[in-house]
Amino acid sequence: MLAVAALAVLLTAGTHRASSATKTNTACSTECTCRTRLLKRLNFYQEMYNTGLQRLRDNQLHLLKLILAAEAASKPVALRLLPVIEAGQSMAETCEKALKPVEAKLQAASIAVGEALGAYSGSIRLRTHTGNAETTFSTNLHYTDAKMTVKTLGGLSAAKCAEKDDTEDAIKITEESEKTEPDPTGGVDKVILTSKCGYNSPTASCHDNALAANGVFGVGLKYTTEPKADHTGWRQATHTYGEINAAAIDVMEGNHTAAHKALNDLRDATKLKPCNARVTEYADVSTQSNFRLMVLKALAGKPTAEETASKDDAIITSAINKNYGDGGASFEANVWSAVKNTNAPQVTNDKEKNDKIENIVTASTLGNSLVRILVKKLTAVQKDDTKEQVSEPKTTDCGGITEKNQCEKKDGCKYNDKEKKCEEDPAKATTATKGDKTNSTGSNSFVIKKAPLWLAVLLF
Repeated sequence: MLAVAALAVLLTAGTHRASSATKTNTACSTECTCRTRLLKRLNFYQEMYNTGLQRLRDNQLHLLKLILAAEAASKPVALRLLPVIEAGQSMAETCEKALKPVEAKLQAASIAVGEALGAYSGSIRLRTHTGNAETTFSTNLHYTDAKMTVKTLGGLSAAKCAEKDDTEDAIKITEESEKTEPDPTGGVDKVILTSKCGYNSPTASCHDNALAANGVFGVGLKYTTEPKADHTGWRQATHTYGEINAAAIDVMEGNHTAAHKALNDLRDATKLKPCNARVTEYADVSTQSNFRLMVLKALAGKPTAEETASKDDAIITSAINKNYGDGGASFEANVWSAVKNTNAPQVTNDKEKNDKIENIVTASTLGNSLVRILVKKLTAVQKDDTKEQVSEPKTTDCGGITEKNQCEKKDGCKYNDKEKKCEEDPAKATTATKGDKTNSTGSNSFVIKKAPLWLAVLLF
């Protein structure tokens, strides 16, 4: 049995290695295919970044809806939303942190790839150059412009590539292939001087003859990556173009390798798994580290708790099951259906009216609705804070007391020794009623104290 198990492990490992090997792309081999490959790779990361950024914006928009609902809904519903808000804020923060280095590397890679594409285009144009300069000496060897019969030397065509390349089109860029993506091929790296000479006609070699009437002489340039051809044979047949001399040139100037490095740096910085989490999914919400603590604080009766302990597991699980269902079975109904159906103020035709949150779809309108709720709550609290209770003057009933010691013990009274009677003391009466005010701050609003925190989400 052990031998069979060991064999199975070896076979599995071998299969994995073979599978991994097939995910390595072959290197691009021409300027055209390398241009295509670099763009594919850049677009691959651009799409990953865009997907992560869109997920962040979606989560932020849903967070704003949650916060708005928490302010507008009943207390039991609002309390149920708080752990989701807390988890959603963590999701947004971790995604934003993951996106930040990618954004910088993406910009750098875009510039580097753009420079490489330009260099490749220049190389393509040079490689396709076929121009020459030829002079045909008709009746004599006088050199005049009229005798320059071919004047195409230096002319460059457009940098065109085939519209379809089945081999390169079949190349797929994946996270796996990116781990081993080969370096791109460079471009033209040498220019070769070519020449021809026909001594008295285009077909008669000059090698043993002096140039004469009707002779032809021409020069050309060839841009290539191929080595210069041997021109030993040309020395006996100069009437055809031969490759005379080669000089090194650096058309790419390292732009292709710089682009490859920039894309590899982008690859290493692209760690966007945190951006996969969605605040609308219980599985993602419940795995956030702060979710259970907020359940303990908001739903399990321990609002002052700052950490969870093993002894809290039972009440946390009970609170989760009660509010979100076992395994989140009621999460959609108890959270998102509740959010969608909560009414909140919005402006239509310059008039404020309540509407369901599901009908408020932009960040600006959600933010405006939240501000309207907060204005009403905060101004109501402000009035309560500044309002002093107006009460009727309290009567001390000092006149009915005849004994001095009883008079002095009575609040608001003093004994008049001269007239031998107990009477009201205005100073004591003021002290007795001082601070007797109504303070309704806080009333039944539990979210209002956190209003500045909720407003922070409007900054995205």
